[in-house]
Formats: sequence, C-alpha cells, structure tokens
Amino acid sequence: MATVRRDFLKFAAGAGAGLVCSPLPWRLVGDSALWSQNWSWIPKTPRGEISYQPTACTLCPAGCAVRARCCGSQPVSLWGAGDPLCPAGLCGHHLAFHPARLREALHGNAHCRPEQAFEAAQKIVADAGSKGSVAVLDLRPGRTASILYRQHLARLGGRYLTVSPTIGPTLAALAHTADRGAVPAFDLDRTSILLSIGTPVLEAWGAPGRMLNPERKFKLWQAEARQSATALGAERWFRIRPGAETAFAAGLIAAIDGDRATLRRAATLAGIGEDELSAAAQELLKTTAVVVADTHPVLGPPAQETLRAVACLNSRLRAIGRPGGIIARAETPIPSAWGPLAAETPLSAVPDGSLQLLFIDDSTPGAPLPWKWIAAKLAPGAPVVTASWSRHGLARTSHYALPAIAYLEGLQDVPTPPDASVARFALSLPLVEPAAGAIEPVEWFGRLAGDATPLAARLKERAAAIQAGKRGAVRSHAGEMVAPDKLATADTFWGALVAGARWTDGPSRATLSTKGVSEPPFALEATPEELTVVPTAWFGADVSPLMTKLWVESDLKPSVQLVYLHPETAQRLALADGAIVRLETACGACRVEVRVDDSVQTDALEMAASHAWLALGELKDGAWRAAATRVVRL
Repeated sequence: MATVRRDFLKFAAGAGAGLVCSPLPWRLVGDSALWSQNWSWIPKTPRGEISYQPTACTLCPAGCAVRARCCGSQPVSLWGAGDPLCPAGLCGHHLAFHPARLREALHGNAHCRPEQAFEAAQKIVADAGSKGSVAVLDLRPGRTASILYRQHLARLGGRYLTVSPTIGPTLAALAHTADRGAVPAFDLDRTSILLSIGTPVLEAWGAPGRMLNPERKFKLWQAEARQSATALGAERWFRIRPGAETAFAAGLIAAIDGDRATLRRAATLAGIGEDELSAAAQELLKTTAVVVADTHPVLGPPAQETLRAVACLNSRLRAIGRPGGIIARAETPIPSAWGPLAAETPLSAVPDGSLQLLFIDDSTPGAPLPWKWIAAKLAPGAPVVTASWSRHGLARTSHYALPAIAYLEGLQDVPTPPDASVARFALSLPLVEPAAGAIEPVEWFGRLAGDATPLAARLKERAAAIQAGKRGAVRSHAGEMVAPDKLATADTFWGALVAGARWTDGPSRATLSTKGVSEPPFALEATPEELTVVPTAWFGADVSPLMTKLWVESDLKPSVQLVYLHPETAQRLALADGAIVRLETACGACRVEVRVDDSVQTDALEMAASHAWLALGELKDGAWRAAATRVVRL
C-alpha cells in the first residue's frame, strides 16, 4: 500500500504526542541541567567553617574598616566595621574574580613573558642620559608604595608623577602655609557648612560613614552644573553653568568684599542671581564654613584659576588655621633611612616629549585617563609599562601590560583619607590567593632601582617608625582602645595592626598662615556659546560584574551610547527622543543616541564618561575638559 502525505503527518503527530507523554525527554532535560552545573569550569559554592576577618578597603582614599565574612578561606561578603560601606566596598571581594581581570603579561595585543617588559625597561634605565627621563605615574598617591616610588626615583634621577596631588588640590594650593613636617587638613568634625564646588563629596570623596550620615554635624552646600547624587543629597544646591566654578567662587568673594561690579559679572557667568550669591556669602560669614574644590573622578583636578579662587574664598571666610576650617596636621612618620625622596610633580607639568620610559601604577579601579594626555609626554619610541588589574583602560594602549595584585590579594596600607583632620595608618590584609603571575607594582619597579625588598617588609619598617614616635592612639578593629603597654615594642605594634587595629595621630601643634594666599582679580572668562558636554560617572561601578548588571538593568548609570538633552535644547536642534547624532569637537567625534530629559541644563549635553567622551575633550589648565560641541543629525 502506498504511503501518502496524510499518513506521514498522522505518524509525526502521534510520535510528537507520545514524546510529550513519555518521561524520556524530561529526564534528558533534568540530566542536562545537572551535568551543566557540575562541569569543571563552573564556580563552586565554597564549603567550610564560617569566620570573620578584619581588613580595610583600598578601593578609594576613604580607607574604611571592613569586616569580611569568610567561608573557609574565601570571603563571601564584606561589611563596614562600624561605619557603612559604599556599594563598591560591599562588592570589593568580587574584584579578584572579575571577567576583565588581566591575568597574563601583554606586549601590545600579544602574550609575552613577564620578564620581557623588565628587560626592556632595564635597558632604558641603563642608557637614560638625562635626568627626569624615567618616570612613574601613580594613580593612587598617598600610600607607602607611593613613598617607595619616590625613593626609587630619587636613586634613578627620575620623576614621580600624579594626576592629582596626594592631599587633594584644595589643600595642595595651601601647602605653603603649613609649618615644616605638617600639611593642611579639613577639620570637618567642627565645621558648620561644607561648601563643595564641583566635588562629588557624597559619591567619591570622603568616608561614606561620615558623608552620608543624616546626623552629620555640618550642612552640605553643593555648586555643580549637573543634577548629581551629591547635588540631590545636599541641603542646598547652586545650579551653576558648566565650567563656571571660578565665577561662582569669585562671586562669593566679591559679595564679601562689596565689589558690586565683579559680583554682577560673576553672577551672570555662573547663572546665579546676585541676591542669592550675596545672601549665601553672608550666611557663610556668620558660621564656621570651609570650601572644597577637589579632584572629580571623571573631570580630574579643578582648573588652577578655580583653586586660586577657592583658596582666596577660604581666606575671606577666615577658615585657614581656624578650628572647623582648614588646620594643620602632622604627617604620618616614615623611617629616616628612606630619604631622599623625589618631588611630586603633576603630569600636566611634564614637558612634552621628555619621557624615555613611563611606568604606570593602575592597580585599583578608577576613572578613565585620556591616553593622548600621556602620549604627549613621551619621547619618540618611548615604551609605557602599565601594571593593571584590568585588560581594559590603559592596559590596552600601553606597550607592556602586567597583571597587578588586586584588592584583598596582597598586604597594603591605608593612608590618611582626604577628609581626616589627623594622620592615620592601617593595613589592608590579604584574604584571597593572588592570581597566578600577578605582581606587586612597587616591587617590580624597585628591582629596576636595585632594591628587591618586599613591600610587606617596608610596611613593617614604617610601622616601627610610627611606634617609635610614641604619638596618637591605637584602636582595635572593634573600636576599643588598645592599652599603651601592649604596644611597647615595634613587634607588638605590628601585631596589633595585623590583627586589624588602626593608629590615629593626636592633635598637631603645627599652624597655618594666610601669607601668600592668592588674591583677586581672577580671570572670569565667559563660557562658550556652543553646547558643552558634561560627563556623568558612578564611581566604583567597575569593581563587580554584579554592580554592572544592576546599573544596566535598572538604568542607574547612563549607557555610554546615550546623550541627554533638555527638551528645549532638543526642540531647538529639531531632535526627537531616540534620534541618532554625531557629537563633534575640535578634538574628535563620536556617534550617540539622544534621550530627552528635563533635568539637564539647556546649554549642556550629558553623557556617560567613556572613551567616547575622552575623544571629545582637551587638556586645559592642567585638567581634562570637554570642548565646545556641535550636534550633527545623522
């Protein structure tokens, strides 16, 4: 009997129904699920005894105390020991296992032997004829490793470079007012008003436990162009125009001095009413107030003119040398045998084309740094060696990239945070086995200078110098005071630090003076008529893939392919939500998608900080700034 098409369809339908009713396919699905969960490369949930280990966070300068919950030897959660942690700190134990982690040495885009980079650098150090041609760019200054870099560079006759000063730009501008052996410091415990000009103090500046505490003693005033988390969390927000930080500070100074002409011009440039500036100046004068304009994680340090104006404003408010303002604190002791040290030099002050070799310590996640800013300082053919935790960022553009020890993989120190009025010292203890092949950056560079001493030994030397000074007090990880008789020797002092204790210096007798503080007039330049790109960033978002997933799915952080415009701006440019445009500046161009948002200023464009944004910017007055922008519809 011939088989017709109808018979075939009947057979297929019956077979399908039989399979659905049969347990065979469901058993196969279940077995496949079990097999896929037990492959060798699938991460296994740790098993073991639960314990709690003390350490400290080094992901930002705040250096918060951390209580790590461990299963066996593996940390599974991090909590603040006393004060709460920020989102980056809570997810810090993810960093060592990040998919973007650099795990092998690279030469360009190809794998290479780790010693290949050392041999190339060693040859240049041996042949370098001019002083200052070998340099280290330290992207996290203030650590003991930073001091060791300066020691090695003094031996080599090289330069120690930073993007932002160790103590912050605001305090660095007043460093000349401090006694020898002391540095300026903020006395926020006795401040009534903290006026921040463009500084993300609630996002990436001070310790979260102090800055985000609703019961903090001081009020926060924020002067900023965009509606940031700091601006929304401040008691008062002055919404200034993009790039008008100097004009805002100069307007307050003019209001205090009674200079109506300057006040009128500054108010116009800043986009703030004269009466509002005058009222704010009078309120600041009536109380204990201090002004800060420090490094932004995206924009970098403020313009020099802004720092001059802020220093003058602090002088007018009588904040310099006064409790609750800017006081002097003694520096954390270092062994006398470590000197001499190379001077700290801003990267912007390095002559173009002068560096024969540049080593970059990029071992901690941070904001993107423009490569063309670095490239301009290099001599033709000069190699750049970057020690980085990540395959992205500067590791992609460097000649050699070396995997660096990440947070919780090695012993590190926690330097004094920027908002502390007295010196501090603590240790970040290793809780995770270092990645295979990972290096300690300062030890690698020390070998170039002929010093093979491990960082751990150097940290112990510095702890001995602190103990020998017999200053300050030591508190345990639980916050209890440690009796001085238990810290009588360098070994017992070191043992307390290894157990999670923290040393805090006592009040300093050093003083500050106002001599030499910059005075008006300041250069009040009109902002450009064209639109200006204002970058946005969420500090610490790269620490954990979990955080990345959360901000992508919840839209907490803008996508790098989007640009945000005010409805009036979009209407003026005849752009609808979702339009594809090209942003053009004198420096570069990028393709983005438009989003209409009434929280954006009418003379600004907001976009996420990324390599696309860096392509639009220019180096101006020692800082990275976006140039005037033209929008081209595609």
